[in-house]
Amino acid sequence: IIERAALSEPGRTLNKQHWASAIDTVGGQMLANELEQTTHGGTVAACGLADSAGLTTTVMPFITQKVRLQGVDTVQATYAVRKQAWSRLATLMPESFYPQATQEITLDQGTEYAARLLDN
Repeated sequence: IIERAALSEPGRTLNKQHWASAIDTVGGQMLANELEQTTHGGTVAACGLADSAGLTTTVMPFITQKVRLQGVDTVQATYAVRKQAWSRLATLMPESFYPQATQEITLDQGTEYAARLLDN
C-alpha cells in the first residue's frame, strides 16, 4: 500500500521499475505512474476511479516493457462471480492476515475513520 502522494506527480515516460504487478483503486496520474514503474511482463489491475477516470500516459510501457493493463469489473459482476472471488481470496491469504488488515468499527465511527483514510 502506497500513499497517493508518492505516485501523484507526473513522471518520465519510463521510470525505474518497482512493481511486478499492482492493483490500482485511484486512477489518473497514479495509474499512469504504476504502469510506467511496472517491471517487464507485469500486470496492473485497475478497479477504481477515486482520483480520476482519465489516463495520461504513452504506449511505451505496453510496447517496450510488455506491461498489461487489466480492468476489473466491480459493478456488473454477478453474485456468483463475487462469491467465487471472495472464496478464492479467503483460501489464498493466511489466516493471520485478516486481524492485521481489518478493523471492525461501529456506524457512529464511520465519519472519523473515513477522515483517517483520506489522511492516509
